[in-house]
Amino acid sequence: MKKRLIQVFGFLISTLGWLFVLCTMAMDYWRITQLGGQGGSFIIKVAWYWSNLWKDCFTDSTAVTNCRDFPVLWSVTAYVQGVRGLLMCGLTLGFFAAILCFLGMECTYIGGADKTKDKMLLSGAVFHFAGGVSDIAAYCLYINRIARTSFAPSVPAGVLRYDLGPPIFLGLVGCFFILLGAVFYAATVLRVICPESPVVQVYGGRTYMAPFSRGRTLYTGYYGRSGQYGTYYGSGRSGSSKISKLSQTTPTKISERDFCWDIHMCRALIIICIILAFFGSILVLVGMKCTKLGGSEIANARVTFAGGMNYLIGGMCSMVAFSYYGNKIRAEFQDPHFTATKSEIGVGVFIGWGGSTLLVVGGLIYSIFAGREGCHSSSKKYPAYPFPDAYTAVPRKKSLSSLTRTEISQSRKSRATSDSRASSISAITDTTGSTATNAYV
Repeated sequence: MKKRLIQVFGFLISTLGWLFVLCTMAMDYWRITQLGGQGGSFIIKVAWYWSNLWKDCFTDSTAVTNCRDFPVLWSVTAYVQGVRGLLMCGLTLGFFAAILCFLGMECTYIGGADKTKDKMLLSGAVFHFAGGVSDIAAYCLYINRIARTSFAPSVPAGVLRYDLGPPIFLGLVGCFFILLGAVFYAATVLRVICPESPVVQVYGGRTYMAPFSRGRTLYTGYYGRSGQYGTYYGSGRSGSSKISKLSQTTPTKISERDFCWDIHMCRALIIICIILAFFGSILVLVGMKCTKLGGSEIANARVTFAGGMNYLIGGMCSMVAFSYYGNKIRAEFQDPHFTATKSEIGVGVFIGWGGSTLLVVGGLIYSIFAGREGCHSSSKKYPAYPFPDAYTAVPRKKSLSSLTRTEISQSRKSRATSDSRASSISAITDTTGSTATNAYV
């Protein structure tokens, strides 16, 4: 049981780290710098330059952002291209590692024999370790590029000194999770695949086993927490209060959608969907038939049904949020009396609709197939209790009469059988007698 819990914990940690690294590929503000307002001086305009793996952008104090996408693949800066390649290699290795580890875990029914599952789990741990090292190399390459410019005593004209952005730290945390999950995987199967050879000592013709090998268990490792913690103090967007005071002097009209209750409602619904989907994933993983984590089949079916309902409710919450937000944008765009800035529906709303649809469909599949087995099992009749041999049930009058009739019919059948046997024996005797008389004559 302890081995299964360690493997499940390693699977959750490594998968979460892989998702962190995947999210950083699309996040903004990999590096950021600020112009103006440094040192606490009053300013008229503040500008921010920031970049990610796909574009360079400039944002002014009026929140207007202008971006320049990077050119074709072969003309991108060398270090950016290297970071992309290392992250893609790490994500690919992590994807195949997650599949191998899921098949090789002890709590699943798929994967073959125990020896084969252990080898698959160890292969997945190696893939996770290689992918985590590749991801760390990518982040370190990007950090080194920024640090060389930031700590240089002098830089050429037009070169900016950037600070590290949030995606770098999120990616490093994801790499740590991936490596920690790989260590958990390897700790559960390394002793099984590569057992230690017993130490044999021979004294005077007698064989003794090494006394230290007795009572050894599989889990003897100790994981202590690291004492190294880093703190990042970035310049950020300082002087925000001064910027707000300056912005109050300009007669700009703020859109009504910036301080509406419905925006907070959409946020709350999406957060509820994420929480329900997270717990639904855990319930479905425990209750599936291909895992050994739950109890009986009926209990697993009910757990799977609960996970499917979580998926269904979460999908409906997110569908309501994205549909309401999209309908609001459509209504403002088609309203001729709406004087503020009109917007169009972006890519995020369509991705949200697609994800909500997948959640609803998956929840329906889990709920229907697991509900048939788990929710209707209580209505089935229980089988008859088998009485022990030492106790006999007293038959009723009707059963006594039927038993008497059965005995009478059986006696009649036996009498008819004996009569037929006697007639056949007499016929055989007459035949043999006549044959012997003819032979004598």
